[in-house]
Amino acid sequence: MKRLFVICLLIFISCNNENASDCFQTAGTLVKEIREVPVFDKILVLEGVTLVVKMGDEHKVEVESGKNLINDINVHVDEGKLILADHNSCNYVRDYDKTKIYVTVPDLKEIRNASQFTVYSDGVWEFSNLLLISEQYSTGNYQSVGDFDIDINMETLRLNFSNLSNCYARGHVQNLELRYTAGNGRFEGAELIAENVSVYHRGTNDVLVNPVQSLKGQIISYGDVRSFNKPPIVEVEEVFKGRLIFED
Repeated sequence: MKRLFVICLLIFISCNNENASDCFQTAGTLVKEIREVPVFDKILVLEGVTLVVKMGDEHKVEVESGKNLINDINVHVDEGKLILADHNSCNYVRDYDKTKIYVTVPDLKEIRNASQFTVYSDGVWEFSNLLLISEQYSTGNYQSVGDFDIDINMETLRLNFSNLSNCYARGHVQNLELRYTAGNGRFEGAELIAENVSVYHRGTNDVLVNPVQSLKGQIISYGDVRSFNKPPIVEVEEVFKGRLIFED
């Protein structure tokens, strides 16, 4: 029995350091470090990373993970795009969702969520024109299952989704452009006051919107568009089984 205890202790010690094999490596104590990067206005978050974005006056990237994992988390900028990757891919002994990256940025034009985890806003985003992407048709073999959970007050928000990602949005936007080309992704926008809504819905889940002035678009699959207000201008074509439904 004593011998078994010693063996288990040695295995634990060997796994609890940054040089252990990825598959058996423990995360270690949670640590944070600042990564210096050049200016960027786009973000690509890859598998294994939870992203939290805050609007601020500076460009700042802070990585949070286990001390045994943090050296394998890559942060770099390529042609104005911040790319976030966790290369600790093999995991038998530690919890998932250990790596979080906190980004502060004055302006953003695009976020692609190619992680299995959620992208969160910290505070209210006031970027002027933002595109959120989670789709599987681009080159790069990106995942398209991670969600967005955001509070906004902006001019234009655009979504390009095609698989299982959901978006939970609250606040106010002047122009909301939704493009669901396939999949079972859902848009939860009942608490997002949108002056003008344009929707192309070819998915199987529901899209919830709250338009004020106009609602235009096409519904060409099984998913419904549920509107929590009836604006003066409604121009929506129902091509297949999905319907435009005005909620009470």
